[in-house]
Amino acid sequence: MISFILCLLTLVVGYFTYGKFIEKTFGPDNRPTPVQQHADGVDYIRMPRWKIFMIQFLNIAGLGPIFGAILGAKFGASCFLWIVLGSIFAGAMHDYLAAMISLRHNGESLPVSTFVGVEDGTFPLGLSAFEKRGVASAAPVWMPENCIQCNQCSIVCPHAAIRPFVLTAEEVAAAPATLKTTEKV
Repeated sequence: MISFILCLLTLVVGYFTYGKFIEKTFGPDNRPTPVQQHADGVDYIRMPRWKIFMIQFLNIAGLGPIFGAILGAKFGASCFLWIVLGSIFAGAMHDYLAAMISLRHNGESLPVSTFVGVEDGTFPLGLSAFEKRGVASAAPVWMPENCIQCNQCSIVCPHAAIRPFVLTAEEVAAAPATLKTTEKV
């Protein structure tokens, strides 16, 4: 319990001291934010402050409890320092500077409109032919005659080549001839 309180105090002190230093070094100025300039309801949407706070809090603090326990079990108490100081000097600084750089570059990053036409996450067939990392030596093949519709094949498929969908009769009729289907149970 003492180590938890010490870590919490270190995070608070780091926020008020190192945070102020970073803000002086690379702080916000009076320029309008990208959401004020380009509010389009797709790529630039105004969010309430509590939601922005929760996103940033979960980005920096989300993995700490998971990796903290794993590292603590493996390497001992010194990992507490690594997690706390890493959260202050690396994680929080990275998130803050990424936001400031994005602000100064007119909010440029990968916009949602880049994905127009692939909103459901699908991409053209055959793209895995260009993947050269060698995740698996052979691509899996779905066999409709053996299928019991448990969807386990889609979970273990290393290339995400097997994707189960429930299709209407019209969608099946409009699908390419190479699409394999079976009747829904």
